[in-house]
Amino acid sequence: MIGIAATAVALPVLRILLASAFGPSLSASGVISSVLMLLGLPLGALGLYGLATGAARVPDAPAPHAWLRPPVAYITVALALFVAAGLAAA
Repeated sequence: MIGIAATAVALPVLRILLASAFGPSLSASGVISSVLMLLGLPLGALGLYGLATGAARVPDAPAPHAWLRPPVAYITVALALFVAAGLAAA
């Protein structure tokens, strides 16, 4: 379900990327923000899948260490990419 949702969100972003890159006028902010969004969507989906399957549960480790493990750390990277995409679009 997470993959289907990520694909559904990626299709309009891909359309924006194509319109920004190959439209009548080149829009650098549109291209950069779309590329950052397209990079962040699969990472966010993988992180959410890891969070849903229990990858964040570490019995003896503190909570910040659990969020820095590979499947769940993708959410942090995806959020950083989403913020960068928003700043690039502004």
